[in-house]
Amino acid sequence: MNVPTASNLLSLSIDEMISYYAAPVPIPPTVQPSTNPDVYMNDPNYMKGLNKQFFESYAVQVPNTQAFDTYRTALQNWAIMRTGPLPTPPSYVKLDDAGFNAWWAAYCMAYGAGKDAPPVNFIIPVAPLPPAPEIVAPVVPTSGSPIGAADGASIFMSSSNDSAARFPDGSIYQDSTGTYVKHIYITPFGTTVFWNKVA
Repeated sequence: MNVPTASNLLSLSIDEMISYYAAPVPIPPTVQPSTNPDVYMNDPNYMKGLNKQFFESYAVQVPNTQAFDTYRTALQNWAIMRTGPLPTPPSYVKLDDAGFNAWWAAYCMAYGAGKDAPPVNFIIPVAPLPPAPEIVAPVVPTSGSPIGAADGASIFMSSSNDSAARFPDGSIYQDSTGTYVKHIYITPFGTTVFWNKVA
């Protein structure tokens, strides 16, 4: 799927919102660790490259991944009830190449003079995307059985007539087939919804 933009969609689904605000693609490593003294002692770009990759990984990729995971979980949780404002989109960072080059030159000078390394000032924010279109709330069913297909002796999936607005977690539904209790479990890996037949 192409990444949606505010200009080509009137509204976005949950999956499209997640795609729209996905974290920047990590920069793959270009310098491989070496045990060859000719490489790590005589190549001036070797240590510079390793340091740059370190910052790319731990000061850029790690916080970006955490920000995206937090947003995705919050958005999936919001989708259950669809009440209140949408979760705040994630903020991402990147490494500024010119800033890193200046920092590395200052670092080498400080190291040669026995001084502390200069402060890191080359991790900068990524310009935010234009706000994505609001998600259009689905039509909430007002009638019909929320009980779907059986998934075990007493476990039943949701039908198309089920919704969190109509039947929140813990709801009891009773018809001629029995009595059911609804369960909604939210985890970092997604949301599970089912009905437990208790009578």
